[in-house]
Amino acid sequence: MNEIRFYTLASEIEDELRKIRELLRENEEACHRINQGERFDFLSLRGQGDIIHDFYTGFEKILKKIATDLNGGLSSGEDWHKRLLYQMSFEIKEIRPAVISQESYGILKKLLAFRHVFRNIYGFDLDKERLDELSLLLLEKGDDLIKELLDFAELLRKGDEK
Repeated sequence: MNEIRFYTLASEIEDELRKIRELLRENEEACHRINQGERFDFLSLRGQGDIIHDFYTGFEKILKKIATDLNGGLSSGEDWHKRLLYQMSFEIKEIRPAVISQESYGILKKLLAFRHVFRNIYGFDLDKERLDELSLLLLEKGDDLIKELLDFAELLRKGDEK
C-alpha cells in the first residue's frame, strides 16, 4: 500500500519538475537576451519577475505535496510558507530524510521572499537589479535544486529502504 503512495508521489514530483525545467529554459533565454543588450522594457521586467515567481511556486507545490502525503499536513498560521521550507530542510526520523539541503533552503528562502514582494507590489515597482540577481541565481543553482527533488523522488521509489 505504501509503495503505491510513494510511487504516486514520486511521479507527481517528476511531473512538476518537468514544468519547472521549462521555467529554467525561459530564464536562461531571458538572461541571454539581457546579456545581448536587447531592449529591456516594463514587459521584460514583469516577465522576468513572473518566471522567478513561477519557479518558486512550482517548488512550493512539490513541498506542499510532500508535507501533505508524508508529514501529515501543512502547518497553520500566516508563516506556514516559511515553516514548510524549514521543515523540508531536516530529517523526520522514521518518516523521511531531509528533502532539501541547507544550501537549497537558503536559496528557496530568497525566492519565497521575492514571491511575497511580487504578489504585493505593482509590477512597475520591481527592482531590476534584484530580478537580475535572482535570475542569475536560478541560472547557477536551478539544476541543483531540481536534482535534489529528483533524488528524493528516487528515494521514494525505493520505498522502505530509507
